[in-house]
Amino acid sequence: MPVQPSSRTVLADWFRKRSTTLTTLDPQQPLDDLGALREIVGDARVVAIGEGAHFVEEFSRARQRVLRFLAERCGFTVVAFEFGFSEAFPLDRWLRGEGEDGDLAEVSRAAPKWAGLDAAEQNELTAVLARLLLRLRAAEPLYVSRSSQLRFDIARRRVEAACHTDYMFQAMNALLSGRGLAADLSVREIYMAESVRWHLDHAEPGTRIVLAAHNSHIHKTTLELGGGLTALTMGQHLQRMLGQDYRTVAFVHTADHVPEMYPDQSAAVGFTLAEAHLQPAEPGSVEAALTDAGFADRITLTDLRDAPRDAQGAPLLNSIRSQSSALSTPVPEAFDAVLAVPTVTRDRTVHF
Repeated sequence: MPVQPSSRTVLADWFRKRSTTLTTLDPQQPLDDLGALREIVGDARVVAIGEGAHFVEEFSRARQRVLRFLAERCGFTVVAFEFGFSEAFPLDRWLRGEGEDGDLAEVSRAAPKWAGLDAAEQNELTAVLARLLLRLRAAEPLYVSRSSQLRFDIARRRVEAACHTDYMFQAMNALLSGRGLAADLSVREIYMAESVRWHLDHAEPGTRIVLAAHNSHIHKTTLELGGGLTALTMGQHLQRMLGQDYRTVAFVHTADHVPEMYPDQSAAVGFTLAEAHLQPAEPGSVEAALTDAGFADRITLTDLRDAPRDAQGAPLLNSIRSQSSALSTPVPEAFDAVLAVPTVTRDRTVHF
């Protein structure tokens, strides 16, 4: 009886056949090597491009290059980031050349300020925000008559942002205190997904959006975070809202280190950044398959939509790095494609 190849061998062979080697990360260079991305994207209205870790220069450069391809070759007209709804308006004006650099100077430190409130003040803030949102919704015709529907829609979305943010501060505090509820972290995710849909609903017909966010946010299936915690991701909500109009491209690396964020209450942004050294990737992971295929030192793009499965139909690819950890997930169900880089350099434009 013939010996069946191992899952590891199957994955390595599959990556060798299905991966496209990219020539550069330089966003100014020709884009022809990204041609395979056109079929992966298809007619989708929203294409999410990820990153396996924050503050990695290679991911930033790869994003710029993919963004340029999607804009120049596929007709995408809007770029959205994992960023605050209200904060995006002055940034958008600045990008259009209508604002001043000083408009971007004020950086929010809301989380440390919230943590400095006593419990009674935190509860009062929650109640005030809830009452404000209810009143705003109830008086919509009055507000619209005195301004416009768009101005009202923006104001309501900003109040909703405050309510979701307040809840997330409480959820993170509970999580760090060992009292977190199973799906608490999903509150941020649904807000981000609804914000994408808000912009689609308010955009010109035919608008196509490139959405840049961490892999763990664009991910199309539920994240199991360990300890009984789960997160229903932005990508999962967008998949339910948009179906085939939503596509995802994860960005990964095959290096043995990565910048990692460590909670630090004394830091202005609530965390410090330090280099984390990684264990070799486990079999079944995207990174191990790339290494076994001989692509650890290359830039590659791989369409995951027909990735191999076992006899029971489960994907053989069942893990992907997220920050300094490995995330167990059915990778081809979470992402349509993966772009891999061989090196990791801490982004030199970020200072703490």
